[in-house]
Amino acid sequence: MDPASRPCGPSADCNPKIKVIFEYWTRISPPGALPGRQHFDPLDLKALLPNLWIVDVVGDPPRFKYRIAGTKIVDYLGQEPTGKWMDEVFPHLEESYTFRDLMTTVREGRPQWRRGTPTLQIEKSFKVVEQLSLPLASDGKKVDMVLNLTVF
Repeated sequence: MDPASRPCGPSADCNPKIKVIFEYWTRISPPGALPGRQHFDPLDLKALLPNLWIVDVVGDPPRFKYRIAGTKIVDYLGQEPTGKWMDEVFPHLEESYTFRDLMTTVREGRPQWRRGTPTLQIEKSFKVVEQLSLPLASDGKKVDMVLNLTVF
């Protein structure tokens, strides 16, 4: 299935940053396959890097490990998560919408977009966040990374 035709992309009224990364992901997707890390060049999205984070998908059932996190993500978390497991950074990860979105992205190979109150509780008070999770698959099929953009 062409990634551009996959459901669950962002709504038409999403944050412009969300729109930019979704359109980029669609553009780099090979015909009939998912894009992989090899297709993604962070320099193409310089303005979005502070809000960007990538997790590796490890094992079955999947567990998520931070590969990289932009400066706004690090500030939001209050720590540098790179190289850490998400469930170590967030002990209640499995109860969050973020976890559900990541799992759906991995299992179904399609983007997940959400706007609402943060579900990963930390000592920051943001009323609304928007997050887009985009599947990456080095072989074009099996999701092995998830590219995420969070706007606070």
